[in-house]
Amino acid sequence: MKFIALLCILQTIVASTESHCQFQLDSIANQHGWSSMTNDGGQPDSFTFGVDKTRGNSIVNNVSYTGNQSWWFKRGYGSDGSGTPYSPSIDNPTNNFEYSVWIKAASSVSDGSKLAIITGDQARNDRASNYIEVENKDGVLYFNDYDKDKYVNIANGSLTGWNHLRAVLTYQGGVNDSWTYYVNQQEVHTSLGYFNAYFRPPENYAYETSRNIKFQPKHPNYVASYKGFYIDDLQYSSNNDTYYTGFEGTCPPPTTTQAPTTTVAPTTTVAPTTTSGYEIFDCNNNDCVLNFTTDILSWGIFQWVLIIFLLLVIIYFIGLFCNCCKKPDLGNAGTRYRRVARFEML
Repeated sequence: MKFIALLCILQTIVASTESHCQFQLDSIANQHGWSSMTNDGGQPDSFTFGVDKTRGNSIVNNVSYTGNQSWWFKRGYGSDGSGTPYSPSIDNPTNNFEYSVWIKAASSVSDGSKLAIITGDQARNDRASNYIEVENKDGVLYFNDYDKDKYVNIANGSLTGWNHLRAVLTYQGGVNDSWTYYVNQQEVHTSLGYFNAYFRPPENYAYETSRNIKFQPKHPNYVASYKGFYIDDLQYSSNNDTYYTGFEGTCPPPTTTQAPTTTVAPTTTVAPTTTSGYEIFDCNNNDCVLNFTTDILSWGIFQWVLIIFLLLVIIYFIGLFCNCCKKPDLGNAGTRYRRVARFEML
């Protein structure tokens, strides 16, 4: 049991983070663990580089959010299963998952381009949990979530700039899995994961764990007017695994952290405490109980006890002195005399 516990701890410590770079200026299909694609070539417009210049997607180096490159997904096969681009799968034993991505419309004029950016299953042949689309329409970039039985517009982004989407899955038994969406750093919507909450249970289909990201084009293929979207800085993670790519052509050099310089603090000498007031009497400037000053706040308990004792002694002697000075009490002398006289008359 101790060995198993140690393995679990080690697994948590060495949680992997995969960062993929060195992407070629070509289709993303089969590059660095990405899936193959169906019906990608034969487009009416072409790229000027790469193997199949009539492909519908490409890594490009003229538009990017960070770095020098991004992924331009114009159009392609809109399959619900395999054939669309899936990113590499990561380990996800707890079923919790989140992903974030930067998106930019390729056309600054609304062209109706629509793309689902959703989680995929381990086999990369099916949609796993949520369903959210971005759409270039009406002069804005719509973010639409399919919530139970209808589309809900959860946010609108810029049509000319980059927009950020973050989606967070909290596992709650499958049918109650919760997705929270953030658009441009603002929380905008929370809903259940459509496929595991509403689609699979009635058909008794098994629960699917989110392991990667599926990009599913929803506008027609082979139509040049649909320019699609640029994608950059894709990251997704589970509790112990993370994948990130900026679609760059070269990997950044490893980061070297220089040890901080340690400076020894100078020794500080505490100044002696100065007692205000002048000394009434002392013991030749030595510490002793008779070292009195006019600063009564500096006196210790012995000094206070001594002062109180002296006050009590003074009060006692004052009392003795007053008793000695009292005159005899003659106030009842007349009464005693009358009593004696009355007795003699009898």
